[in-house]
Amino acid sequence: MLKSLLMFVLLMKMFVCDENNTNDSQLAAEHFARILKTAKCSQPVPRVIYLSKLFSTYNKKYVPFATVLNICDSTSGCCSDETQRCVAKSIEKVVLHFLVLEVTVEGNKKSVDAINFNNHTQCECRHINSSSQLT
Repeated sequence: MLKSLLMFVLLMKMFVCDENNTNDSQLAAEHFARILKTAKCSQPVPRVIYLSKLFSTYNKKYVPFATVLNICDSTSGCCSDETQRCVAKSIEKVVLHFLVLEVTVEGNKKSVDAINFNNHTQCECRHINSSSQLT
């Protein structure tokens, strides 16, 4: 965060000291400040996860057919520069239960599946090439 604050101060100084400064430059600087404040990578965002996208079983129907998990990704927060991405800093393992209706040759089978998921609990910015990303 200190890096992005320094970047903001430097940009503001460039715009304020520029004799050709326009209202558009001021608006751009304000927009940058707003993004740093409101869209920073820190808190996970709730996302709907569809089980059909996780499992390619045509003969099983899950109830509910989706769940909500907290996720850190490039759409959940902004980092100070383009060489970084918003990723999970910490995760918790959660087990969620789903009713399952499976169509078999013997007929319909009902059961309950306990499925493991990673729920992100905290986000941080990491360099794109960092190999220590949590999922």
